[in-house]
Amino acid sequence: MSHSRLYVKVLFLATLPVVSTACRTARIKNPDPIKLTASKDVVRRAILDACDSKSWLVTKESPGELHATRVVRGRHELTVVVKYNDEGVQIRYESSKGLKYKKGFSGKEYLHKNGMVWMNELRWAIHQKLSRARREAETP
Repeated sequence: MSHSRLYVKVLFLATLPVVSTACRTARIKNPDPIKLTASKDVVRRAILDACDSKSWLVTKESPGELHATRVVRGRHELTVVVKYNDEGVQIRYESSKGLKYKKGFSGKEYLHKNGMVWMNELRWAIHQKLSRARREAETP
């Protein structure tokens, strides 16, 4: 085998773990805000119910803001900040453990794709709870 072919094979094998890791991460994109009109109490209750239904633990709470954490298999942990008012809800990434978080040279942040899925599932659950609460309030 020629030295150039050997060099190409070694280079390929050396970069394979980097490529496979990069395929499992994605740029952090916080979920779109949820725009619904409801009282702060109704919004807060919907967020708490959604967190409970999707295995998120509320770790900190202050007026208009919750910090929620999801732990999976004791190894993967994701914490988000959920800000809310009577006009809607916004979910933002706060921190993680075991989810391949990294910050690129350009300042862009990356996370394992599962973390992005969990944030979007929480957003969807909150949206469903708020929609249900609104329908119940409209029913005579």
